[in-house]
Amino acid sequence: QGSAITVMVASVVIALIVLVMDLVFKYGMNFVYSIFS
Repeated sequence: QGSAITVMVASVVIALIVLVMDLVFKYGMNFVYSIFS
């Protein structure tokens, strides 16, 4: 049971990291475009 909970928590953390990286990439690219345009 403990290992299953660890896997669940790890998958949620990975999903959050991917989501945050995606948002940072989108807003970062918009920021770079606004600077160079």
